[in-house]
Amino acid sequence: MNILLFTPHIPRQSVRMNHLISCEPLELEYLYTVLKDKHAVSFLVGGTEKDLIKRLSEKRFDLICMSCYITQIPDVHNISKNIKLKFPDIYIVVGGVHAEVAPEHFFIPTIDAVVFGNHLQAIQQITDAVSEGIHPEETEGAAFLKSGFQQSYCQKQIPVVPATDRILLKKHPEKYYYFYYERCASVKTAMGCPNSCNFCFCRKMNGGVYYARPISEVVEEIKNLQSENIFLLDDNFLTNVKRLDDFCDSLEKANIQKKYIAYGTADFIAKHPDTIKRLKNNGLSALIVGFESISDATLHLINKKASVSDNLKTVAICRELDIDLFALFICNPDWKHRDFYQLAKYLQKNNIQFATFSTPTVLPNTDEAIRQKVRFDPKNLWRYDLLRLHKKPAHISPFSYYLWLYFLYLIPAFNFSTMRKLMKNYGFVRGMSVTLKSTIAGAEYFIKILIYR
Repeated sequence: MNILLFTPHIPRQSVRMNHLISCEPLELEYLYTVLKDKHAVSFLVGGTEKDLIKRLSEKRFDLICMSCYITQIPDVHNISKNIKLKFPDIYIVVGGVHAEVAPEHFFIPTIDAVVFGNHLQAIQQITDAVSEGIHPEETEGAAFLKSGFQQSYCQKQIPVVPATDRILLKKHPEKYYYFYYERCASVKTAMGCPNSCNFCFCRKMNGGVYYARPISEVVEEIKNLQSENIFLLDDNFLTNVKRLDDFCDSLEKANIQKKYIAYGTADFIAKHPDTIKRLKNNGLSALIVGFESISDATLHLINKKASVSDNLKTVAICRELDIDLFALFICNPDWKHRDFYQLAKYLQKNNIQFATFSTPTVLPNTDEAIRQKVRFDPKNLWRYDLLRLHKKPAHISPFSYYLWLYFLYLIPAFNFSTMRKLMKNYGFVRGMSVTLKSTIAGAEYFIKILIYR
């Protein structure tokens, strides 16, 4: 059977930052690995509807597996409708991180199956059944149009991760990078997150169950990768001191010397500086940390374990160990001008070189969405890019809010130490090019906010 693995392009309404970050589509690599022995598998990564129709016209495909994020859902709906009109016999399966948490957003008449759990086994069962002309209704972790999208829940949330062929990474390693960490492979060492932040979408993945892969399996995967830079895709890599010690032990024993980018929490970093130092000695080069706020009251309100003091300790530890810190903040629409100003002063005072700023966004099936009883219209999910307001600001105009957001982005971007680091890692010409492209992306942000409301 001919199978096409497809991810849609970035929606036209979204701000494109692909000159800074482009991650290996690991979910497609997994799918290829488990399907290739029985089926002929092809890729179309970041394709438009026009690209997809062209590919389907050139070659007969029996089944399409689509993977997408929340902002791409309206496009996936439209694409599936138009594909079914032109190629009615193609079986369409949708999966990915959003389907994992909110599969109901794909329950439409032009999608045949939605996979929300037991992913790789479910896809294997579905493709085998379709190739034999059988309805795969007994598949755990999937819902089917033919069965009225009744969800068959998984009995166990223990994912099986295969030794991946990495066909996309091997073919075009230059396509995947995180800032100046180039030719960057992706590795998933755990699924879900053991923390309980009430706004977090990631902790609802894997059925809300945290599962960590055996370290021996993870290190063997890393050992077999040619890439020097590794992006550890865990929603929170820093969860357990013993596991991290085992990770370092295994890297040292195998004499593996690579650079790692990982997500972590400020409370863990602040409490375990010796563990972070050992990780640094074994290649940890960058940490992405959700600071969220510079107010303890706000951190408590959103159920963050970290405090403002933990955030400051994290800044100090990362600076001392020369670990790149990417700090993430949420800007409250209820803020006054002085609140934005205080955050700006905080960034300057603490010399935070890399930071992102987002709007408070209640995502589907999170604790906060359930508490507020939020109803989501799939047609409007393109707005959920973490950069658009979902409520009117209380004290300033929407334009002023967006202007402050843009200004905050400029502070780290034009910080002298940030520019020096960019020049050091990119070289002068490319460093200046990245800075210019980022500035243009900011201008594009304003234009798109005004056009697509």
